Amino acid sequence: MPTYTVGRGTRQVDEYSARALHQCSASREARLRADTAAPFVVSPCVGTLIRKEPHHMNKIIKGSIAGAAGIALLLGGAGTFALWNDSVGVNAGTITAGTLTTATSGTWTDTTTATATAITNPQAVVFAPGTKVTYTGTVTVTATGTHLAGNVTFNATSITAKTPVTAANTALATALASGTTLVVKKAGTTVTGTTPFAEGTTTLDVVLTITLPAGSTVDNTAKLGAADLSAITFTALQVAP
Repeated sequence: MPTYTVGRGTRQVDEYSARALHQCSASREARLRADTAAPFVVSPCVGTLIRKEPHHMNKIIKGSIAGAAGIALLLGGAGTFALWNDSVGVNAGTITAGTLTTATSGTWTDTTTATATAITNPQAVVFAPGTKVTYTGTVTVTATGTHLAGNVTFNATSITAKTPVTAANTALATALASGTTLVVKKAGTTVTGTTPFAEGTTTLDVVLTITLPAGSTVDNTAKLGAADLSAITFTALQVAP
């Protein structure tokens, strides 16, 4: 049952007491308009406004909110079920990497003329345009690895200018690197451009020729130059399977 507050010395009274108070009008025709939709009603008996306290409505509203919140929680929880899964391991053991190693042995000769002359090393020769020295030997490649194969090349950058670096030293080293050729043979057959070695140990024949090119024009930039050939390198290079 709703309660009422009567203005001027506000009091909390029930509906029936409020109606009794309003009957004090001399005409007894005053009516309390207790419109449930209005927050205030007029009392002609006491000349004040009576405010209705919707306690029961508050309870209904609060109950509705709580119920809606409970439904929301239930609906929200419906989407939080965990997904199941399982896993299994594959024991692949230990993976090991292979290796690639090279070794070489051979001799140097002066091959500028048709008659080759044995030399200890190229340092024994004073180069002039057209001078040619040749290294003849073998390169042994040991390849450890499944499907490991490749070829042998010469690293031209291993011919460098002797220090201190001068313009003449640089010019001579550049000219010698550009005039160097490598022929690789396997069992007497030239194999340059293919894959002469494979997994295991392979011995290849190599012929490396270093030439100071002779051109048709005069170029004195390499005169008195010095080049370092001590780092000449053969490279065993893998070719992807």
